[in-house]
Amino acid sequence: MKKYRAVAILLALTVALAAWPALAENNAKLKSEIQDMLDQVAVEMVKKDLAAVAAHSMPQAVFHFRDGKSLTLAQWQESRAKALADMQNISSKFVVEKAWPEGADKAGVTYQENHQFTTISDPGAKQAIEARFSAVLCKTDAGWRFLEFKELDLRVTRDGKLVEPPAEKK
Repeated sequence: MKKYRAVAILLALTVALAAWPALAENNAKLKSEIQDMLDQVAVEMVKKDLAAVAAHSMPQAVFHFRDGKSLTLAQWQESRAKALADMQNISSKFVVEKAWPEGADKAGVTYQENHQFTTISDPGAKQAIEARFSAVLCKTDAGWRFLEFKELDLRVTRDGKLVEPPAEKK
């Protein structure tokens, strides 16, 4: 009986190793697709086109923040619209750290985002927001769309000095 168990384990290991390159290639393709989408989001952020940014998410998308608060996509858009109206000289960058499939039509991702800007309300000050998120995406006919975001880390600076970010409104 031990001999058959050893053969079964060896066979399973062989199959897993044979499938490894295909899985790695699929993950690389997924990571590239999500990075391309986030590159477009960065362009849309610079243009302050919040509707275009939100179009990369499902209508029922939810944002979960480290302080325990959550926002629907509509609530997030409302809170960001106010902030974006005050921003100028924006540069945005998103970097996918890791992406993985979660079935045929879902995926997970962790990514970093960095936004540098000045504001009308605080002229002359250079501000930056650096954040890390994990997210769940759904595959649609139009491509990948975000379904859920979870804030992992957030750092806000003004002229290079750390400041407390304003609390998100529930």
